[in-house]
Amino acid sequence: MDTQKPVPNWLLKELASGAQTLIVCCLPGAPSAETMTATVKTWASIFLQTRTWSETRDIPRLKQAFTRLAANCERWPTPKQILESIPPPFASPWKVLPKPEYPLEKAKENLAKIREMLAKGRLTNFLSGTKPPRF
Repeated sequence: MDTQKPVPNWLLKELASGAQTLIVCCLPGAPSAETMTATVKTWASIFLQTRTWSETRDIPRLKQAFTRLAANCERWPTPKQILESIPPPFASPWKVLPKPEYPLEKAKENLAKIREMLAKGRLTNFLSGTKPPRF
């Protein structure tokens, strides 16, 4: 019984594109043209067994990996070498930073000041786009 996950088209496309990049480099140990399709499918099968893939996250990372390999390899890479060349996912600093705290009392004070300034007409020029008055 075959329980292997189906290979996403985007992954096959990126691996084929990467293989084409490496073929142009004429690296020793490269598969023949006749076996290139089988090579890419084998890579995809191995890749699916090693980690979870995301199209939006991983396409740029795969492109980077094959570019690095093309620049640095002296022989046709193994799947392990390709996987090791994939850079880590970008970690957004916005997800790491804690939400800034702003005291509710301070917010209420500022809102009261703004309302007072609006009532006195002190923000009229500022809101219309001209230079705000000096306080």
